Amino acid sequence: MNRPSPESGVIARCYPPFVPVASVPHRPAHRAAVRRLVALAAQATPAALIAADCLLAWWHADVFGGFNLLLVERLEPATQRDIALVVELATLDRGHPDDLGVVPDLEAVAAKWHGGHRI
Repeated sequence: MNRPSPESGVIARCYPPFVPVASVPHRPAHRAAVRRLVALAAQATPAALIAADCLLAWWHADVFGGFNLLLVERLEPATQRDIALVVELATLDRGHPDDLGVVPDLEAVAAKWHGGHRI
């Protein structure tokens, strides 16, 4: 699966060059946070929709749209921490759902919340 890179489009003009990382050290806490958010996103609650939006924006913001961080304040503190761990994983560790093997889970989340839209 092709991920958008910061070298494309407007991003290339605004940000420093992307430096690929050969091996991303995913920490167990990050993996667990992703799994908890996937489980939450499978439910039918407002918090589930927020979790789904976060995960899908992390996976493919170009398809599913961005994520409004202000929505995080509506969540329970434990879920807020999980979203913070996903943001940390995505930014500091450059982790991506492809790397974690959760793409099938995110496809199911997309089907639930976005009418079966597929990547």
